[in-house]
Amino acid sequence: MPTLLVFGARNLGRVLATDFAADGWRVAGVARSEETIRLLVDDVPGAAGVIADAAKPKDLERVFRDVGDVDLIVNAITTTPGFGGPIHEAPPDALEPYIGELLPAIFNVLRMGGRVLAERGRGTLVQVTGGSARRGNPGRGALGGGGVCDARARSGSGG
Repeated sequence: MPTLLVFGARNLGRVLATDFAADGWRVAGVARSEETIRLLVDDVPGAAGVIADAAKPKDLERVFRDVGDVDLIVNAITTTPGFGGPIHEAPPDALEPYIGELLPAIFNVLRMGGRVLAERGRGTLVQVTGGSARRGNPGRGALGGGGVCDARARSGSGG
């Protein structure tokens, strides 16, 4: 049975977990909050939920150890910007949620997930980006759009 490990188990991550579980995949979701994990486990039959902060390498080491072999890693981590509006009106600390929290988490998932899959010799890692990464959107942060990707096509599951 193939395994999906999704970071960012709220919103898009939970939708992916639901769809993959329905197709017979073993799924595990990672989030920082107990509330998000509880929603995942309640909504997705058989899902494993792991509370962890991807910005902390030791948390990620524990996640990969506890989940075991994975075939598909999806990084759907996002942050809620503290400021939305024209850049010229942004306060000096407007980038802090991205630089201090989001970017380290993304970097760690890509670095450690890539290593896990390389050691295994197979698997797929998908980094979800939002529409704001491709074009400017008023009131949106740098990665604020909830991008949609078809991870199945990338994983070769054919679903």
